[in-house]
Amino acid sequence: MRLQGTVSAAQAQRRVRESLGERETVARAARRVIKAFMDWGVLCETGERGVYSQGFATEVCSLDLAAWLVNACLYATPSGRADLDSVLNSPALFPFRLPRVNGPDVVSKTRSRVDVMRHAGNEDLAILSAQGGNK
Repeated sequence: MRLQGTVSAAQAQRRVRESLGERETVARAARRVIKAFMDWGVLCETGERGVYSQGFATEVCSLDLAAWLVNACLYATPSGRADLDSVLNSPALFPFRLPRVNGPDVVSKTRSRVDVMRHAGNEDLAILSAQGGNK
């Protein structure tokens, strides 16, 4: 949603089938997820049939929750590391609006499961910590 503003049901179905395979159970599950997103208000119907736009985005006010989401995004990244700004603006987090989180806050709130280091002058690089039993 953050990448293009709208999505059609056919596009979503195609992307899911590309990732998980051409099975009817995959297509059925994708339809159910779209329906659940509509029920929760995360997706809204546009004037065009089968095309959806982003609906309500939940404001994340808790620094603990924002740090947890950063941690979850790093687990979903194969390398276990990413630029902190990229994580905070990840398309995967489209139903949420995260506050600006700085490196020390992430480290303190994730209880050292994430290391943050200054990268390229003014960017924070978040890395899953080896000491927390992570990657």
